[in-house]
Amino acid sequence: MTKGNGRMKKIVTLVFVLLTLLTAAASAESYTQADFEWAEAVEDQSALTLKEQAKYLDIVKQRQRGIALLAMGGADTPFQIAGAAQLAELAQYVNAGDATFVSAHYVLTDDVNLSAYGNWTPIGTMAQPFAGVFDGQNHVVTGLKIDRSQGECQGLFGYVSGTDDAHKAQIKNVAVQDAQIRARTEVGAVVGRYGQFTQGFVEPLENCAMIGGTIQGTSGSGSQSSCVGGIVGWACGEIQRCYATGDIIGADNAREYGGIVGETYKAVKACYWTGRLSALGSYADDFGGIAGTARGAVTNCYTTGDITGSLNNAATLGSIVGCAMDRVTNCYATGSVKGWRAIGGIAGQAYGDTYAHATISGCMALNTSVESNPFYSIGRVAGITGQESVLNDNYAWDGMRVNGQKIPEGQQSVENGTDLTYDDTNGLSRQFETIFGGNSAWTYAENGLPTLKNVGGTQSSELPSWMLGSETTIYITTAQQLKQLADEVNAGDSKRDKTYLLANDIDLSGYPNWTPIGRFAPPDDMLPFSGVFDGQGYSITGLKISGNEEARGLFGYTYCSAIRNVVIRNPEIQGGDKVGALVGHQAYSSEGIENCAVIGGKIQGSNRAGGLVGNMEESPIKNCYTTCEVIATDYHAGGIVGAHKVGSGLENCYATGNVSGPNSGGIAGQARNVERCVALGQTVTGASSHRVLSEPNGKLNVYAWRRMKVNGITVTDGAANNENGADLVCNGGALSTQFSEIFANDDAWTYTENGLPILKAVKGEQSSELPSWMLGSETTIYITTAQQLKQLADEVNAGDNKSGKTYLLANDIDLSVYPNWSPIGTFTPKSSQASYPFSGVFDGQGYSITGLKISGNEDWKGLFGYAYCEAIRNVVIRNPEIEGKDQVGALVGYQAYSNQGIKNCAVIGGKIQGSSHVGGLVGYMEESPIQNCYSTCEVVAMHLYAGGIVGDHHVGASIRNCYATGNISGTYSGGIVGVAQDVERCVALGQTVTGKSSNRVTDSVRISDVYAWSGMKVNGNTVTDGAADNENGEDILVHDGLIYGKNAQIFAWPGFDTAVWELRNDQPGKLPRIRGTNADPTLGLFTQSIMVTCDVELNGDAGVSGFRYKVNDAANDTEYSGVFTVNLLDKLEIEPTIRTGYAFAQWSDGKTDNPYTVAVPGTVSLTAQTQIETYTIDYELNGGALEAGKTNPATYTLETAAFRLEEPTRAGYTFAGWTGSNGTTPQTDVGIAQGSTGNLHFEANWTANGYKILYTGVEGADVSKFPTKHVFGKDTAIPNPTKTGYGFAGWKVNGSAAARDLTLSGTAYTADITLEATWTANEFTITYSGVEGADVSTFPTKHVFGKDTAIPNPTKTGYGFAGWKVNGSAATRDLTLSGTAYTADIALEATWTKLTEPTPSVIMEGGTAFIVGKATEDAIMHIGKGVANFGVANLDYVDVDGKRLDPQFYTAKDGSIILTVHQAYLNTLSVGEHILTAHLKGPGYEGQTVSGKIVVAPVPDMSNLPQTGDASPVLLWGATLGLCAAVLAVMKRKKKDAA
Repeated sequence: MTKGNGRMKKIVTLVFVLLTLLTAAASAESYTQADFEWAEAVEDQSALTLKEQAKYLDIVKQRQRGIALLAMGGADTPFQIAGAAQLAELAQYVNAGDATFVSAHYVLTDDVNLSAYGNWTPIGTMAQPFAGVFDGQNHVVTGLKIDRSQGECQGLFGYVSGTDDAHKAQIKNVAVQDAQIRARTEVGAVVGRYGQFTQGFVEPLENCAMIGGTIQGTSGSGSQSSCVGGIVGWACGEIQRCYATGDIIGADNAREYGGIVGETYKAVKACYWTGRLSALGSYADDFGGIAGTARGAVTNCYTTGDITGSLNNAATLGSIVGCAMDRVTNCYATGSVKGWRAIGGIAGQAYGDTYAHATISGCMALNTSVESNPFYSIGRVAGITGQESVLNDNYAWDGMRVNGQKIPEGQQSVENGTDLTYDDTNGLSRQFETIFGGNSAWTYAENGLPTLKNVGGTQSSELPSWMLGSETTIYITTAQQLKQLADEVNAGDSKRDKTYLLANDIDLSGYPNWTPIGRFAPPDDMLPFSGVFDGQGYSITGLKISGNEEARGLFGYTYCSAIRNVVIRNPEIQGGDKVGALVGHQAYSSEGIENCAVIGGKIQGSNRAGGLVGNMEESPIKNCYTTCEVIATDYHAGGIVGAHKVGSGLENCYATGNVSGPNSGGIAGQARNVERCVALGQTVTGASSHRVLSEPNGKLNVYAWRRMKVNGITVTDGAANNENGADLVCNGGALSTQFSEIFANDDAWTYTENGLPILKAVKGEQSSELPSWMLGSETTIYITTAQQLKQLADEVNAGDNKSGKTYLLANDIDLSVYPNWSPIGTFTPKSSQASYPFSGVFDGQGYSITGLKISGNEDWKGLFGYAYCEAIRNVVIRNPEIEGKDQVGALVGYQAYSNQGIKNCAVIGGKIQGSSHVGGLVGYMEESPIQNCYSTCEVVAMHLYAGGIVGDHHVGASIRNCYATGNISGTYSGGIVGVAQDVERCVALGQTVTGKSSNRVTDSVRISDVYAWSGMKVNGNTVTDGAADNENGEDILVHDGLIYGKNAQIFAWPGFDTAVWELRNDQPGKLPRIRGTNADPTLGLFTQSIMVTCDVELNGDAGVSGFRYKVNDAANDTEYSGVFTVNLLDKLEIEPTIRTGYAFAQWSDGKTDNPYTVAVPGTVSLTAQTQIETYTIDYELNGGALEAGKTNPATYTLETAAFRLEEPTRAGYTFAGWTGSNGTTPQTDVGIAQGSTGNLHFEANWTANGYKILYTGVEGADVSKFPTKHVFGKDTAIPNPTKTGYGFAGWKVNGSAAARDLTLSGTAYTADITLEATWTANEFTITYSGVEGADVSTFPTKHVFGKDTAIPNPTKTGYGFAGWKVNGSAATRDLTLSGTAYTADIALEATWTKLTEPTPSVIMEGGTAFIVGKATEDAIMHIGKGVANFGVANLDYVDVDGKRLDPQFYTAKDGSIILTVHQAYLNTLSVGEHILTAHLKGPGYEGQTVSGKIVVAPVPDMSNLPQTGDASPVLLWGATLGLCAAVLAVMKRKKKDAA
């Protein structure tokens, strides 16, 4: 470049930079001096709101560079989030599409607690995903709660996706702890949906965690819950270095649930999960510990959690992956898996077809068990495999139970993997490092589990305990194994010298009437368990036993055994004598029972019933506790043991359950040597019963709760050394004596000051809280039973109004034992008898009262008859049936003069009826408020005043924040209250109100913000004059199960306290419920309409030709006409009609929604803005490509100049033309004219080239029907030819090595093909017969096709050889087998002529052979023709001219002797006469000879023939030739004669 050009380039660059700066400066925000001073004062950016941070960063940029060149929230200047408010801001701005925040970078600078935000709104929606980068910097988010039964894309983040490959989104380095999430689809603690489908547009989701917490899928009627995961629900981006320890609970209709991800299209690497996964709904499919469905590879992952599904309808469950559709490598799992079908320790299904297939390799299944319906597929590694799937090099623990059984040795399959064993001597039979190929993602421990590098949380390298067993130490991991132990013991195997250890929680619910381990039916049937049973702190649930047999419990009879560290939860056991949760009858054990607990449940029998043990002899119990109820109908009941007889002791135990039965005690019915034990139950009932023991005890230091009732009476003579024990006082939650002191600080317990001790050995949940009844005092009393509530009623009705006392429910109460309840408190204003109100505080604490029934015609009926008290709150009454006269309500008949009144109460279902003053909650109320209550019961007043909440609310106070859904009837009736003074923020949702002077809501003096369902009928008619401040309330309607008013959803008022109410406004069919209760009030009304108007002004630019609108996604839209009249809940959408070649860009208000949803009601003025549409052209080249330097455009607009398409090329094919947007007929010349519109698609069509096939080496073979043409792209099969006498060796393709069964590859040849046939001649076996006595050992045994085979004439003493019969043909001598005459094995039969003994005097002459020039055939001499018994055996040797002739030059055959001198030898003789002499031997011939002549004549010299005219020489030569001819003729004749 010249200097001038260089200067020009610098000038252009400078101008460009200046223009850029000027443009940026022009677009920069303008700030005042005060703004700059504000920014100077900022010390901590993270303390600012996100909007303030945006301003701050922009000012900083302008100060640093003069203008804002870099985006706020960029990678170098991220937004800083330090608290929940900023995180909520982020959700608000992103979801609203604020461009400043959607794609920015964020860092979390501190842990964040979201508990103040209730039902969290996720960051990013399907309409507006979060497109930025969020780095949690390893901080933790807590308090995350989401409850949306139909929610999609739910989590801390909802939907995360970038915009293209250059602008990818990412979430990393954040943990979500103890989240509580309920939603339907695409749900995860961190992200609901991560990435766009197929493209992704996200960087890997990495280093994220779900720590504890629960995610529960939800599914409504007809809907399915899918894609639910611990970290992320659905992902089209990689997931790496994440872990989850929380629980995932499947919905009723669920699929694709995973501990890490529900469904993923990309790889999951280096992740682990340790929680629980439940698939117990009516349908469950594709549940996996890492992924439910993995369409991408899963590598270097592990799980230790259990997956539990129904045996009837949970399919495709695997500890790593439910359904694997790609690679699963270097993974292991240790949990159990249970379901219906397709159940595997690694994968439920290894999918495999032509489109996708799984490869599972190098994986280890160490699961305790896998269980399926017995009729369906299951495997230790994979439950079911596809045709194209591959499983190799996988291992499984040999002790794993598959449907309760081990896989027998030698019966392993790829689905079950190779056995992996462990023993104390040799360790693992194969180390993880070897199986994983030393993969560097792991830290390996010899004979231990590998742990993942660079992944957070707590990881353990210890092998699962169940793998460590031996012949004498057996681990139990399943209910089936525990049942097998019971069967074996009950068959007579006592298990002496064996130790059994639980290695899992065990659920026995599959055995609805458990058969105890060990039988005790003396004198004949006594089969005890005599081994050691160690629960290792695991729990047994689902233990149920019914009947009246003796010795009932988990164990029936144990003898000389030890039982320790066992927890039994909520047992239900009924039997005869000797009944306990753990053991029915235990005898003679020095170790006894230690560190065991029974938590909850009920134990009942006829005699010797105990919470832990029924009857115990000579065996100690130490460090145990129970919280179950115990009942004995005949004799001896105890909280720990029914009867503890003879020797040993009971030490360091406590029980909190109620005990009843003759001779009962809170600890033991009958016992000796009880020390340091505490009874904490509320009651002990039965003759001869006491707080601790039913009889005196020889030890000291026993205690009992001071206010325990024994047969209804509080004991006053308790002492540490008697059967009632010393008083243990709880005053204001403080114990008079601590358990650590009572138990002498025994190390088995963890002590809590003023709380219950808990066992260190127990793995599951335990509570150290004192029983609620103990927390009471003289003024605070807990009620846990119906009897106690009845006692309260009796005491109040006897005149004790309980003023100054607070009663708290500590349990749900069932009053069905009192079929006609006597209300608490009486009121008799017209009687001479006194009235006795309840005047204390009654707090239901959210517990429910059921079975409440009152009948008759008395006044003042309800749970409470008359309350003149401080407060009644937090009470739920379910399905009451109450009938009375006046002042009748489910909760209170008559309530008067209470400052706090009634609040947070509910009546659910049932019917309340009376004469007058009848209400769902209260009949008649004076000077007492009601707030935050609801009822769903029917209310009937035969005369006056009926209301859904109160019948008559008289004088002062108010009713606020209440609703009722029941139908009401009676004169002066209302959906909320019949008559009242002050009603505010209440909603009537019943279908009918019936009676004279009745209204939808109330007849009240002061009314505000009251509402009623618009479809409610008052005396059969709907109301048209309802308003928020009148007796009929403002109309509300129900749409898709949600309740609406004109301006907002109902119940979202200020003062409708969300700390009290769970509003559930976003859950169709759900009404608000009071927090702390498990009530679920629902709505069942019809959809109604409220009509409103919308005024819409619309304009458009050049690309807009008009507008259309539609209502509620109608199938057809309508031309825009201005003002609309629509239903309040209608969805009104406006859509511009766009001219061809243009695309909608945005509305004038900046929104890009199209169609545009108009707020109803409202007024709006909008302009639709367009841009020229860019159309795509996509090409399907079908294997072809454009030549270098040639391109076809991928996009165009209506303004693009005309162009033609370039033609592609493809090896082996000829381009036939384009089809697609140009039609279905291929065209090679395709052009796009200017002004064209629409996306285009073109497909290249090809004609396969054909090549000749040429055959050689096929002479004698028929290839006339063989293919002569090979078409490119199609394989051509070449037959194997046949040829008589030959085997086909193969085709040589263009000279290559020969191959049979040839198929010419469709893509291997691009020219003509030459095929050369190669052959192998057939060989046939020659067999000889008739050769006995003849030597044929050197004769040929094979005949090769195509080659002649000469067969010698054999000799045999005393016989002349007559000839060979070939395959039975006529005999022939001097046989030569033709090379082409035979195609099968050949049988030669020798035939003979018996010879007579020759006479020595008879010798025939040999004859003379004449040869002219060269011999043309052999010379034959026949010796001894016709002489009997003369043949080859008589020939000694042959000489010529006295020189002995080599036998190779002649052959001799019998008949008698046929001497043949070979042609080859004859041609060695000189011209002249030669004497041939045959020397004979044998009897009579020894020394004799026979001679013949061989005459060799020269070839005549033809040059000496006479010339023409020379007659004499001619005649001489003619005569000579004639003589030679005659001699030859004679010789031939002689040969013929000899033959």
